[in-house]
Amino acid sequence: MVLSCNKCQTEQFLRIDNHDIPCVSQVSVPGVTVDLRLKFSTHVSNICVKAHRKANLILRCFESRNISSLTAAFKTYVCPVLEYCSVVWNPFLIKDIDKLEKVQRRFTKRLPGLKHYFQRLNRRLRKLRITTSETGFNVHL
Repeated sequence: MVLSCNKCQTEQFLRIDNHDIPCVSQVSVPGVTVDLRLKFSTHVSNICVKAHRKANLILRCFESRNISSLTAAFKTYVCPVLEYCSVVWNPFLIKDIDKLEKVQRRFTKRLPGLKHYFQRLNRRLRKLRITTSETGFNVHL
């Protein structure tokens, strides 16, 4: 496969040793998807789907409603999905940052007693010691 960063037609092929190499509009290298405009929106969408699934699984499977236990599970199982190779695909588009923060927002709103107590996401995240995507994905354990 060839990812050409110009106006690539999908019917164009490169040839090496009489083998056609197709031109593609996006490529996935281990864990990261990039398109021909060098944007990572598809990657962000994919990891957000995975992170939402894991966060929902945590809330459904834990019998305990202890906030610190649920937060520890979130930091252990969901944050690594959101952080994987973030140095490469560092989100800079507002829509991508919003998608990533939606995972955190949705999880923290579903924790017992935090939905209405903290109206702003940043306050909930500060209390739970989770950083936002704007300040970096580092999680303070």
